[in-house]
Amino acid sequence: MPGRVPPSPFRALGMASLLTAGLGIAACGPPGDGKASKPAVEPAPAARAAPLPLRVPFLAVMAGSINAASFDIFQAAASARDLTDADWLRIGRAAVDLVGDASLITLAGTGPKDAAWAADPRWVQLSADMQSASFAVGAAADAKNRAALTEAAARLAQSCQSCHLEFSPHLVTSPPAPETAPHP
Repeated sequence: MPGRVPPSPFRALGMASLLTAGLGIAACGPPGDGKASKPAVEPAPAARAAPLPLRVPFLAVMAGSINAASFDIFQAAASARDLTDADWLRIGRAAVDLVGDASLITLAGTGPKDAAWAADPRWVQLSADMQSASFAVGAAADAKNRAALTEAAARLAQSCQSCHLEFSPHLVTSPPAPETAPHP
């Protein structure tokens, strides 16, 4: 339908998680007659595959994804205008990007410092802080709650600044001023 705004990425993730959990629980239950049957052959335990390697430097993830997503969030949080449904959707999508990016930057990338950073507990904690703040941004976007967005964006900015101060002091920046770039 023209003009219809798709559902929030966070709401979609929530529904998908509930559906998956429900199906998983149903699949683990006993057969319909209530009597559990033992399989003829015990299945081998599932082997867990190693995560895919991050084949780019952390700085590429930051420049290619984190900067754009955080810009959208900071721009919206600083804006004095009312946010539209499309704005809230953009904020929610940016939050989803950052939640995933926070996980990515805990895998050693190809940059000269990436392996050391990924092994540093402080780096991992700061990545977790970014992920937590990003999830709060997504929840605020889902609820279309301006006050919660402002608070979550401030937490996100603090997590970014803390990490930059500790690991790349030359990259310390400030969130953009309101309305400095047009929205697509």
